[in-house]
Amino acid sequence: MTSSDDQRAPPTEVSLCEVCLNDYRGLVFDPGLKFQKNFYPFGDILWMDEHPFIDGRFGPYRRHESEETLSTLCVQNAQFITYLRSQFWLNGGLDVKFDPYWSSFLELVPNWPGFRRLDLREFLTPIDDTMMRQIPRQYWTACGVKPVQCPDCGAETKSPWAEQCLHCGADWHAKPVG
Repeated sequence: MTSSDDQRAPPTEVSLCEVCLNDYRGLVFDPGLKFQKNFYPFGDILWMDEHPFIDGRFGPYRRHESEETLSTLCVQNAQFITYLRSQFWLNGGLDVKFDPYWSSFLELVPNWPGFRRLDLREFLTPIDDTMMRQIPRQYWTACGVKPVQCPDCGAETKSPWAEQCLHCGADWHAKPVG
């Protein structure tokens, strides 16, 4: 499988502390949830059933507050499995070098809800304009959405709802009637 340029290294081991492991194993897939943008700690879109949240905070942070939080294996593994799932969306699968990690996490947390969302299109259909504006651009093609081409110069616009070309300045906004 071809992989994107963003190649993160996996954590040193696939493990969660006993408390975080129980939190993750207790997660339940909710097919009715809508995705949310999450800038920190994931920098991606996710569904709130994919990670434990305690008092509105990401569970592994809450559980390991007194430690050097970003360096705990619980945080690293949660971030990395979310990253790998995004690689599924972008590339239609994983680079084979990540197969051992993926298999180990699957064995550790077999019912992780993220394993049920490997085809992004299935969970974003139908896509309305509001949802589309929340999806990072790199996922548009995975959802079958393409940016508009300028009718004047043919340049690709920055978004599928663009009505003006940033390359040549052409403007095709609806003109007011009257």
